[in-house]
Amino acid sequence: GGTEICVVCKKDDSINGIKHRVSVIGADELVLSGGFTIGSNWHYLPIMFNGSPVSGEHWPEEDPWYTANRNSLGCILRFFAHEQSMDDTLKAGAFSLQKAMIVEKILNCLKNSR
Repeated sequence: GGTEICVVCKKDDSINGIKHRVSVIGADELVLSGGFTIGSNWHYLPIMFNGSPVSGEHWPEEDPWYTANRNSLGCILRFFAHEQSMDDTLKAGAFSLQKAMIVEKILNCLKNSR
């Protein structure tokens, strides 16, 4: 009853930044892609559904990593200020140890792929 997911990470010295492409393939295909180069903001290409764009390109005003880090710190501070429970903190997106270890494995994959 599960869904098989394959994640491939690699370092590409020809890229001066990060590029990603996420393909979800079932009866239909959904493709999300984008990235950034050092010195410029993130850029997301149109979302593709079965080979056709269903959105336009997107250039966020703020770096999504800054937004995510700010939101994460706010979430943690609300927990330590007793404004929300641990369950609510995890539901709001805080990383459990298990979730953090998955990210750590991905980062190690990138580091070791040189």
